[in-house]
Amino acid sequence: MKILCFIPARKNSKGIKNKNLKRLKNKPLIYHTLNISNKLKNVYEFVSTDSKKIRNYSNKFLKIKCDYLRPSKISGDKSLLFDAIKDATNWLKKKKFLEFDAVLVLQPTTPVRKIRDIEKAINIFKEKRYSSLVSLVEMKEHPYECV
Repeated sequence: MKILCFIPARKNSKGIKNKNLKRLKNKPLIYHTLNISNKLKNVYEFVSTDSKKIRNYSNKFLKIKCDYLRPSKISGDKSLLFDAIKDATNWLKKKKFLEFDAVLVLQPTTPVRKIRDIEKAINIFKEKRYSSLVSLVEMKEHPYECV
């Protein structure tokens, strides 16, 4: 099974400009996702961004470098993740890269994750032949109390 590890990292957010390049433990936020995705076997990593800075930074870590930039029409606050994935897979198809059987989404804004949890999810997805799989964690507090 060919899996696209899709990392959505647009340059602006409502609250924090260049959020994906802000430092967490002396590394840009996106670094933590790239570091984990590099450890995954048999996945093709792809960073979808509308920022040349994020693209250039990410290309230092990716096995296959690319010049893709997400179009501004699908890079806004109200843009759908699905549209970004669709645009990226169409771009990859036009560039004659591999076609994929599944997409794994790793968001840079969730930097604390364990490689074994991702691998376990991939194995469950493959073994059960699911069409989709989402991970979640039970909240300890009421959503209104989240910061």
